[in-house]
Formats: sequence, C-alpha cells, structure tokens
Amino acid sequence: MTKLKKTAEGYQMGTTKIIKVSEGFKLEGDPVDLNVDKVDGKHADDLKHGIATDDETAIKVKIGSFNCPAGTGNYSVTGIGFKPRYVEFMTTWVIALLRLGTGWVDYNGNQGATVIASYIAGGTAYSSISSGKCIWLINQVGIDLLVGIYVSMDNDGFTVNFLTTNSIYKVNWKAVR
Repeated sequence: MTKLKKTAEGYQMGTTKIIKVSEGFKLEGDPVDLNVDKVDGKHADDLKHGIATDDETAIKVKIGSFNCPAGTGNYSVTGIGFKPRYVEFMTTWVIALLRLGTGWVDYNGNQGATVIASYIAGGTAYSSISSGKCIWLINQVGIDLLVGIYVSMDNDGFTVNFLTTNSIYKVNWKAVR
C-alpha cells in the first residue's frame, strides 16, 4: 500500500496530489484508492472513506439509513461523528410500481429532490423535481407519499422535518464534511 505523504500543498500518494483549497480539497493526477491505513504515521481507521488530515479539516463521509417515522415532524439522525456540510438521500419502494426519490441538502440549507414513479411492466410514469424538498417519494400520478425538508446540520448529524411520511419507507443517506 502506498503511503499518503504530507506536502507543502496538501498531500500526495504516488502521482496523485490532494491539494487543499478554500472549501475542501481537489484531486490532481492519476486515480488512486484513498482508503489508507496510516497517514503520516497516524491511524485513520475512523475514516472509512476520504482523506485524513486533522480533525478540523478532514474530509469525512458516513453512510447510513433509517426507517421513516410513523408520524410527521422533525426527525434527527445522530451519532455520525461530525457536523455535515452536505447530505444526499435516496429512497426506493417497489410494489407493482418502481418509485425512486433522490435528494440533497447543503450546510446553507439549499436543497433539491428528483422523483420518478413508473409501472414496472410499462404504462403510466411520472417524474418531477423540486427545490423545496430533500427527501421525496411519489406515486404514479404524482401524489406525495414521502416529503422531508431540511431543518439543520447538527454537531453530530442532521435534522429533517417530515411533512408526509409512513413507516414502511426507508431512507438511505450519505453525509459529508
């Protein structure tokens, strides 16, 4: 395994440079697997993905899922280990229809979602986009089945407010700092 080395610009592994810029890092050079066991002699086993620098500037990624609450209101995901700057969501539900919802939110509260609902064997399909939701799922005629909007990025997770929900749905998420 190639060791990640600290340089004046940031870090380097082989021919790949990881350069610190104002809002994170940029990669230059050949693609490389950035899952490393040690960074400058420090263990990075708390990072399953990403680049370890120091605790304040480390790029961290955490992936998880939750079953939707039975009722509407705020729902918090905690225990991720950092305050996210960006969270992606994906929800699917397949029973005679394929329903797919993807969404995102950033630390400024900008959010958006895209949904598709279609009969598996063909026929009626519906799709839409929204800048007012980060979690969204619809039926084949466009009626909301699941709607979540951004509330906050928290020190150890994030909070969304479910306007429409049902505990049969599962939301997959990826948080990034």
